[in-house]
Amino acid sequence: MIVLIFFNLTTLLLLLIFATFIFFFFYIKKLRSIYSEINIAKTEKYKILEKQYNDLLSQKVSIENEKKILEEELSKLKIDLSEAQEKAVQAERMKISILTNLSHEIRTPLTAIIGFANLLNDKELSSEHHKEFTGHIVQNGNLLLCMIEDLLDLSKIQSNSLEIEPVFCNLNVILVDLYLNYLSNKSDAGKSNVKLHLNNPLKSENFKIYTDPYRLRQIYDKLLSNAIKFTEEGNIEFGVKQNGDDIIFYVKDTGIGIDQEKIKDLFVEFNKIENNSTQLYRGAGIGLALAKQIANLLGGDLWVESTSNKGSTFYFTINWKANDLTDKRKIKYNWNGYTILVAEDEDDNYLLLEKILKKVNVNIIHARDGIEAIEFFEKYNHINMIFMDIRMPNMDGIGAIQSIKKINCTIPVIAITAYALNDEKEKILKHGFSDLITKPYKADAIYNILLNYFNNK
Repeated sequence: MIVLIFFNLTTLLLLLIFATFIFFFFYIKKLRSIYSEINIAKTEKYKILEKQYNDLLSQKVSIENEKKILEEELSKLKIDLSEAQEKAVQAERMKISILTNLSHEIRTPLTAIIGFANLLNDKELSSEHHKEFTGHIVQNGNLLLCMIEDLLDLSKIQSNSLEIEPVFCNLNVILVDLYLNYLSNKSDAGKSNVKLHLNNPLKSENFKIYTDPYRLRQIYDKLLSNAIKFTEEGNIEFGVKQNGDDIIFYVKDTGIGIDQEKIKDLFVEFNKIENNSTQLYRGAGIGLALAKQIANLLGGDLWVESTSNKGSTFYFTINWKANDLTDKRKIKYNWNGYTILVAEDEDDNYLLLEKILKKVNVNIIHARDGIEAIEFFEKYNHINMIFMDIRMPNMDGIGAIQSIKKINCTIPVIAITAYALNDEKEKILKHGFSDLITKPYKADAIYNILLNYFNNK
């Protein structure tokens, strides 16, 4: 009995131990499974965290790079802003300097004109003094007109509206005419001791070049005027040189010359190059800049070779076409039988226009304002053309043309104006004018207009 009980207890204990073993076996297996899942989860989480960390690092690097770029751009913007401010300050100073200089250069001849004009009122003035004072008025008037025309031409070039009108022209005639003009000019400037020489190996009367003669003269005018201004003694030589099949135009002087470091600024608009002497030279700093830009428009260039205190040589080229045809007889215009009504209130302007028109036998009727122009046009039925000043008393040209066109819409009406800018011209022509001429009058420009409407007899 006791043995049986012991056996049962032993069996029960063994079963209990076995059950406990089985329990711990499955429990440990479960724990391993859970631990494995935890490790997997930790690994996945670690990978996610690692990726997030790497992304953050990448973003940090990107942000730092962007920060660096922004800092560089900000630094550059600060530098640009500083430079822009400095340029603005310099531009303001330059503007003030330009305006001051222009004001001085305009007031100087204007003061002389007004002063000598007042002196002419003296009834006891001798004929010699009258002639002298008149000469001063004309001289300073031409200086003032030249300056205004230069400013207008410079404005046209900057707006790409300067017109180049090439024709076949005789080079020798242009050079000889310049020579004769500047022989007189240098004497008027008190430079009689300075010798002027013309060098033209192409003296053939038949040698022609295809260019704008007015603009070619304009370049020479700027260079020769400067040569006379800056040459106190010695000589000035100008003309052309042959370079193979090409031509180089030049003006050479023995004047004050130019320092090498100043040459780069020589063709800058409104920039005046002063030498180290105490002598002051008049000028607005426009001439050379304008001459170079005109040479460019003519298809060439302008440059200088100079030594301080020894002199300068300015060279320029243009795009030209030589024509060795026989010289044609100069055309003589004759518009006898044609009548032009001239509406102009300024007596001096009318007298000049009258001389130009009478030279080609045109009959002229003079009206002093727009009202008279309408009355005369209604009164005389043989008027072939009207020259109409824009600005007149009582009724201006724009008001007058409206009434005249109602009477005869086909009559050619040519506007007379001092407005030389293209936008002003367009505004005027929109009022019904057939064409336009600008003051001061040029005979060739007037004759070209007449050629468009009248038959040359």
